[in-house]
Parts: sequence; structure tokens; C-alpha cells
Amino acid sequence: MFTVTKLIIFLIPQMISLLGSSALQMGIIWYLTLSYSSGTILMVASIAAYIPQIIFSIIAGHIIDKRHRKLLIMLSDVVSASLALILYSVISAGHDSLYLYFLVLAGRSAAAGFQTPAVESAIPFFVPIPLLEKANAIRSALSSVVMFASPVLAGILMSSSGLKTVIILDIVTALAAVAVVLFLHVPENEEGNSYSFVSGVRYVLSDSRITRPLFFHLLAMLAIGPGAVLTPLIVERLFSGNPAALSLSEASYSLGMIAGGAVAALFSCGLSRTKKIGISLSVYGLMLFLMPISRFFILYLVMNLCIGLISPVYSSLFISEIQERADKSRIGQTMGIYGAVSGVFPLSLIVYGPLSDLLGIEEVFIISGAITIFIGIVLTGKLLQR
Repeated sequence: MFTVTKLIIFLIPQMISLLGSSALQMGIIWYLTLSYSSGTILMVASIAAYIPQIIFSIIAGHIIDKRHRKLLIMLSDVVSASLALILYSVISAGHDSLYLYFLVLAGRSAAAGFQTPAVESAIPFFVPIPLLEKANAIRSALSSVVMFASPVLAGILMSSSGLKTVIILDIVTALAAVAVVLFLHVPENEEGNSYSFVSGVRYVLSDSRITRPLFFHLLAMLAIGPGAVLTPLIVERLFSGNPAALSLSEASYSLGMIAGGAVAALFSCGLSRTKKIGISLSVYGLMLFLMPISRFFILYLVMNLCIGLISPVYSSLFISEIQERADKSRIGQTMGIYGAVSGVFPLSLIVYGPLSDLLGIEEVFIISGAITIFIGIVLTGKLLQR
């Protein structure tokens, strides 16, 4: 039965879990940034936080289509909470290893690789195709509210009582989310899939209606890598490198996301979805290009807010495009591959991270912005045509 209300009820525990997990991931990244001030270490941490998700998203899609969506959502939170508990225990025992943070980030990323496509593939079962954009915009708006609250909360907790309190918050929210999902109905495919993992991946990748937009999305994610991950470093190097400044940076982005999610959910325009995707990506690139030029922190926050506003608009439009093109019997596999592509932006940091130490963070953002503008203006029409 199609209903937006049921969709919102389904999303509430996901937002509870997201609050704690986002706060902890930010806390770890901030801790490493303030402790080492190294683009290379931040690169490794970002890769640990995202690469496992890329790998496991592809595997998860096949399992989701076998009618295990609800189980995967709950197990992902249990695994994340368990890893957070291990980190808390080790820190409490007086040990503090850089590699421990990398391992925890990697393990939690693997869990997210199962949970994210499970949630995204459920949305088309809640609403009809004409409402996909609105449904995804609602999810983006709810996520944005949480992403606004989590850096503020993480900044307050880290400034007052340290990282361990943020870890406790993550454990509590993850277990609370599991308790809620346990009593919810989560839609599954009417019939479990009978195809093999290899044939499922081959089927998705052989459909040009899906592979062309996925390739476009791949290029976009690689281009925006610095804006997605290296903003803590630009704050630390160009402005005041303290938890309050980092918290304001994340909060400005999240505030923009709230506004962008609301705009995407409540308003529309006469432009085609393809044109809206191209325009949003081009403006994103322009903000990246201009961000390091200003030496005033307030202007940086305004540009970061604009990037936040654009992000849910682009993401809700693009994910709706993929969900609409996907075969429902293979939507788990399709969204798993989409999730893998969405998570590749840390790979660009293999270049951008060391380059920020060599040339400077300003040059890296300018290069990233220019590439993103090119993709948005030149490649949108070529790769998103049906």
C-alpha cells in the first residue's frame, strides 16, 4: 500500500541511528584532524570510512533482493554499536592507537554498506513512481535535520567531556533504532530473487539506461571529493582550528541541507530532471571553486551552506532517476551498485590528500571545483539521456 506516512515511520529509526553514527564519525575525524593536521592521515581515515561501504554495497544488493531487507538494517546497527563499544573499552583502558580508529571506521563503513542500499531500495515500495522525487526529498530533509544536529551535538560533547561521550551516544542511538525497527513492517520483494550474484551484477551493468547515469554519477563523486571530506582541513589551515569552528562548519552545511531538502520536497519547477541535475552540480562546483579564495570565515560558512543546500536537491533528483529506471525485482542489486558508486569520492583523496600537503588546500579546492563545473555543464545531457 502506497503511503508517505508509512515511509516517514520507517525512516524515523534510521534517523535515530544516523544521529549517533554521524556524531561519532565526525568526532573521530575531528580528533584526527586536530591531533595530526595531516592531509594524508585524513585521506587514510576517509578511505577507511568509505571504501568498505563501496565493496559491501555491491554484495548487499543481492542479499536484499532475497527478502532480507529488515534483517540487514538491524544487523548493521548491531555491528556498528559493537565496534563503538570496543573503541570505548580500549580508550577507557588508556590505549590510543591511530590504527584503531582506522579499523573502527572501516568496520562501521562495511555495516553501512549493507544498511544504506537496504533503506534506499525500500522507498519505491512505499510510494508510486510519480512521488519518488518527493519521497527521496523527504528522506533528505529528515537526514539533513539530523546532520545539522549531530555536528553541534558532537562539538558540545567533545568540548565538554571528550570523544568517549560521543561513543556512548552512538551505542545508545544504534540500539534504540534496532528496537524500533524490530516492530515495524519493512517491505520486501514479493518473491525472493532466484538469480546469482554474478548474473545480477551483469544484468545491471548491461543496461545502458542505468550504466550511463551511474558513470556520470561516478565522475561527479570523484570530482567533489575535497568538498565532501577535506572541509575540516580547510577550516584548520585557513581559519581557527578548534572544535567550535569545525562544529560551525558542519552545522552550516547541515543547515543548508535542511533548506535544500525542504525546497526539494515542497517545490518543483518546469525544468526537466536532467537539467536540474546539471544545474545543481555546476553550482556545487562553483562554490568549491570560490570557497578557498575568501579569507573570511563568515563567507566560507555561507558558501558551505550553499553546498549543503544543493546536495539534497542533486541527490534526491539523481536517486529518483535510478529508482525509476531500475527493475523492482533487482532494485536491491541496482541500489547496491548505486551506493558503491556514491561512495567512491574518497578515492579521489588518493590524489587530493597528498596534493593538499604539497600544493596547499586552496589549490585543491579550486581544481575540484573546476572539474565539477565541467561535468555539470558539458556531460549532463550526454550521459543522462534516456
